[in-house]
Amino acid sequence: CYMAAVKEPTSSVSENLPSMSNESHDMARPDPVWAAIRAEVKQECKREPLLTPKLHTAVLSQRNLEGSLAYMLANMLTGFSLSPAQYIPMFYDAMENGTCERGLKLGEIARKDLIAVKERDPACPSYSHALLFFKGFLGLQAHRVSHWMWRNDRKMLASLIQSRVSLVCGMDLHPAAKIGYGLMIDHATGIVIGETAVLGDGCSLLHGVTLGGTGKENGDRHPKIGSNVTVGAMATILGNITVGDGSKVAACSVVVKPVPAGVTVAGVPAKVVGGEKAKLLSATSAPAQPSIKLETPQAEVQRGNGGSRDWSRSFPEVQVMSTSSRKKSPEPRSKL
Repeated sequence: CYMAAVKEPTSSVSENLPSMSNESHDMARPDPVWAAIRAEVKQECKREPLLTPKLHTAVLSQRNLEGSLAYMLANMLTGFSLSPAQYIPMFYDAMENGTCERGLKLGEIARKDLIAVKERDPACPSYSHALLFFKGFLGLQAHRVSHWMWRNDRKMLASLIQSRVSLVCGMDLHPAAKIGYGLMIDHATGIVIGETAVLGDGCSLLHGVTLGGTGKENGDRHPKIGSNVTVGAMATILGNITVGDGSKVAACSVVVKPVPAGVTVAGVPAKVVGGEKAKLLSATSAPAQPSIKLETPQAEVQRGNGGSRDWSRSFPEVQVMSTSSRKKSPEPRSKL
């Protein structure tokens, strides 16, 4: 299963992250993530001179990660008669001053997301690759900006960002959806997260995941996902149900009932196949009996001149008829 390729965090998300304050980062303050990105990009400029102008503009000429993200998002989402020059101040202001419900600045959350992608995605060789090329990471940061605007009653602009992310990245995240930090969205194509959905910290989502409603409810109608949950490719979770901390949803599953913490569910509809409950079921169930009984052949192959191999001993499950037990084919009738 593709879900197995996602690396699991060895501890909680907050324990794996470098210590950072909520204040703005600049070149005078220690910022290990930004320093690593700049070092990686400098090495790439030596290896790929063709990319030097682009890398210099996107990273090396920027004062901090917030400025680099503002440049990347503005150029990626340009459209609706707005130029990158108009988008950049908006994104930069959001990254510098915007906060989530818990008061953490969006720039700090972006750093936590970068660390999560680097640690959990086997296909991510460096922080700079995620920043420059991973649409799952960039689309998520754009959502965080739109969510901040939605909460501050700037819903028209928030909806514009959502629409551009949907068109450019192929992922549709409603601006009102609440998403924790340290999230890894791999590939991103086909991701749909509904208006009242909630995701905890440290989650991993594969492509094609849907956190949607059943179509029979109004108001609070979308799933509530706990922390450190992994959702496999093309999995669908429907309705105002909870998925417990540390659980896993296998690829292509359809979840319509609450999922306990620390288990794995799979199937349509999804059922528990791992975790403590599955271990308990397997311990109390009787061992399965073989469905096919293999018998020793009644007759062995007679050895001919030179001692041909006795195939019945090599494949005892294949019953070979002796020459004496074979039915003789009927003789052809005379035409007369």
